[in-house]
Amino acid sequence: MEPIPEDIVERAEDFFFKLDNKQVAEKMHDYQISQRWICNYIGHVFVDIKNKDWQILILKHVLMIDYCYRSYPINLPVFGKAGYKIYMNENRRHINCPVIPDTKRVDTNAAYLLLEQMNLTKIFKSKEILYDDPNNRSHDEYAFKIWISLITILHIYQDMAKIEMEKINQ
Repeated sequence: MEPIPEDIVERAEDFFFKLDNKQVAEKMHDYQISQRWICNYIGHVFVDIKNKDWQILILKHVLMIDYCYRSYPINLPVFGKAGYKIYMNENRRHINCPVIPDTKRVDTNAAYLLLEQMNLTKIFKSKEILYDDPNNRSHDEYAFKIWISLITILHIYQDMAKIEMEKINQ
């Protein structure tokens, strides 16, 4: 599967990361209708991530992911309960999100390589600093949860897109 073109990714970044909180809420309302189970997952992440600014950043990432994957000439399906159970499996998440040994940090470089979406993951890599606080290393656990959740959502979309592409190519 070809990576999402760089111009689409850059356009999505430019659009979604300029939205204010109200606009994000409006977009998420529409998104929730089409991807209820992904929103359910995000809700579980927000139980641990109380920082409202980080929550908004996570939502901007999710909206950007959705936009980028919808640029493929396919109809992305609704992600359902069965898929939700598969992706929420702890072992599955740790396969998709390798951890740096002896730390609580996601090895985002390794995780991004698994996706084969260089243009999209390059933007994500550039956003990592938004969740970092070098003065507060105790928040590593939160950054870990954020990156596991975002990388898991990327894998959900990548896998759905691959399945739909295979259907077209048959």
